[in-house]
Amino acid sequence: MRVVVIIPAVGGVVAAAASAASDVSRASFRALGGHELLGAGVARCGSKAGAKVLLNERARSAEEAQEMYETVAWYGARGAERMKGRDARLDLPKRRDDAAWLCAAANAADALSEMRSFFFGKKGSSSSSSSVLLPAFEVGLEEVRGAFERTRDGVRTDRLSDAAFPALREARRRAERAELELGEEAARHDDAFELEKDVHVVPRRRRREGVVRGRSRSGKTLYVEPREVRNVAEALERARADRDELERAAVRRLAATVDEIALRRSLEKAARVDAMVARCVLGADIRGVIPTVGSDGIVDAVGARHPLIENAIPCDARASPDRACIVCGPNGGGKSTLLSLIGLLAFCVRRAIPVPADRGARCDYFDDVLGDVDGSAKRAFGGSTFEAHCRFAAHVIEHQTTRRLLVLMDELGSGTDAAEGGALARATLEALDEATVVAATHDPRLKTLAGDYDIWTFTLDDRGKPTFAARRGVPPDGGRAIEAARRCGLPTSVLERATNLLENEDDHHDSPSSPLLVRLEEEVRDLRNQLRDERDSGATAIEAAASAAARRAEAAAARIVDREAKLDQLYRDLKARPKLQPISIVGESIKAARVATRQSLADRREALLATHGLEPLETLPNKGDSVVLVAFDDNAAALTTSAAVVLDTPHTSTTRSLLKVVVAIGPGAELKVPIDDLATWAVPVLADGTWISTGDAPAWDDDNRYPRRR
Repeated sequence: MRVVVIIPAVGGVVAAAASAASDVSRASFRALGGHELLGAGVARCGSKAGAKVLLNERARSAEEAQEMYETVAWYGARGAERMKGRDARLDLPKRRDDAAWLCAAANAADALSEMRSFFFGKKGSSSSSSSVLLPAFEVGLEEVRGAFERTRDGVRTDRLSDAAFPALREARRRAERAELELGEEAARHDDAFELEKDVHVVPRRRRREGVVRGRSRSGKTLYVEPREVRNVAEALERARADRDELERAAVRRLAATVDEIALRRSLEKAARVDAMVARCVLGADIRGVIPTVGSDGIVDAVGARHPLIENAIPCDARASPDRACIVCGPNGGGKSTLLSLIGLLAFCVRRAIPVPADRGARCDYFDDVLGDVDGSAKRAFGGSTFEAHCRFAAHVIEHQTTRRLLVLMDELGSGTDAAEGGALARATLEALDEATVVAATHDPRLKTLAGDYDIWTFTLDDRGKPTFAARRGVPPDGGRAIEAARRCGLPTSVLERATNLLENEDDHHDSPSSPLLVRLEEEVRDLRNQLRDERDSGATAIEAAASAAARRAEAAAARIVDREAKLDQLYRDLKARPKLQPISIVGESIKAARVATRQSLADRREALLATHGLEPLETLPNKGDSVVLVAFDDNAAALTTSAAVVLDTPHTSTTRSLLKVVVAIGPGAELKVPIDDLATWAVPVLADGTWISTGDAPAWDDDNRYPRRR
């Protein structure tokens, strides 16, 4: 038994350290593109259960990674890509012991049988990899699988089959004949009509032979169900009761044959197969191969391609714990992309996804992949850009002795004075002597250390454009920032001035780099980080708004279902009151139905707005506010939207249902519409004035009376 002792005095420190490690791992995973790669795998799963397995299942060691890769190769060799990963029948809902659940269980059993036959054939396989799949699961489900009817397309329905249950078939036929007889008997009375389901009455001024089911509002006319009709209706009720009892008995008998525990165990194994198939499909899509996996911290992948970039240019990805790899080259030349590629290769190994590289690739297993790229350190540790770099370096130096780490650092030595930053960068590389390190830099001091580190340089072609291909060796010149600025469209006058300043700096200082250019690069880098943080904050806010909209839609739908159930219960309660006349029951039910219909219509409108990222106006808008004019169809099943600007608002003392707002939907086009026909966007992306799907936001004309397009 393992005993864990927590000392109160340091417990908070331990928890904080664990939290920091988790934060930097998550930030690195996202910044390097791991979430996109994993999302691509999830999208290729056919079931929710398989997607859950893919999200949670990963290797914990090099040996486990190698075993998982062997299994992936086994399934890939048997054509796993042809499975397409599109079978949602593996998602079995919670047990209810009704026909619908038994139908779902039968569909799941079909999926298991098809999967087993596809990979192993009818007799199965003795391969060691077969342990991932399910054992034979046939006992108890053959009868269930044959108990339901199918459509012409072969889709199983939840209606019990007549062929499987002869007694039920006869009971159904008796009920159908009784329904026909009731209709024929009612038709013999010329003025008969159906007051409620299966209750046929005739209007009479006075009572005759039969059962009085209601009366008119004036009370002068009675609604009488003839005795002959009543006798046939009672026979129909008995036939239906017999049929329903036989169906319930059949369902109970079928449910008793289902071993849910065994079924769910088989489905869990099938979900693992679904995840393996998704790995194979993703590997085929990115032209991946099964790598050699070790535990020495080596990456050696020739012809590696970034899996998230379409038509990516192949390059060699190499890293070793013996010598840190320093990547140099011009701005926009591919340094950051190479760091992301190496990180994704390591993530592929942890998830047993084939790596996008040439055959013979080696990608060792790493306990963790930590990257100071794309602002990940700042998101994990906070503070300024330089402080985040320092905290990241301290974190990886501390943990390199206990775990096999792959450390990826972009813009090493940046964020502060060039001389001090370069010194700190070199000292950091020297301290990271037990980790596998790949660092991208523009620092000229690091570029001259070819004897101590592996130097890789991205080059430009004859036209000064990036080749996105790296070669071993020291770059012939600097970071080519001026060429990169020219490609970005910076004015020629600015470029010429920068060139002159650079030449003057070189004449007066011994430093091989220009402080001016260093400062410019630092300012550009800080601006990029700031914009990236704003982008991430906006994305988080949009995601939260979308979740809130989905919750509103679900809540509105739930209210509709609840209201329908209450309406049905009201009708049953009214019908159960012996002294209440049937006509009164109908009247009260119709009155309640009208109220419920109005409320449900409002809920459907709110749900539809929420699914489109809109929300109703909670308060009276002000003049000049940008709003959305919405128009629903009769059943609130669809809507159309158009951009509008408020021109005038009514007095707030008016009842809301009577409030009408004057809006402009175009130059010179004014409308007076109810306030309930106006909405506003629920997503914050509109905070900067950008409109979604409705064109540009209108602005006011010089007289401040009508909107005009920008």
